[in-house]
Amino acid sequence: METIKLIIDLMDKVTIVVSFLTLFFVFKNWLNDKKKLDKIDIFFNDKKLNLDIVRKDVTRQEIQGILGVLRKDMTKYYHIDYLSTIDFLDNIYKIQKNELDKLVIKITDEELKQFKDDIFI
Repeated sequence: METIKLIIDLMDKVTIVVSFLTLFFVFKNWLNDKKKLDKIDIFFNDKKLNLDIVRKDVTRQEIQGILGVLRKDMTKYYHIDYLSTIDFLDNIYKIQKNELDKLVIKITDEELKQFKDDIFI
């Protein structure tokens, strides 16, 4: 009888510890999900574009799609050398991992001529 009480007491303590651990991980997951909805500013060099994107949507394809809408001539593809660099992909990865809060696209003056004039704040 005494061993049964000890086992039940031990099970109660283990249940309490597991409950607190579960609560901790649920809270941590909630914070991570909340971070995914943070707005990420996009810059051409040091000029902020008149748009932002939520962290969870920051992918190479999404960024390039957004930039495609900002072109002056919608019949031509745009080209930015920086978008084919490892640095660009690395920055996207850092944004997805909550290590960066903005995306800076390095662009030359010549490349900038492909885009509308009213895209900056």
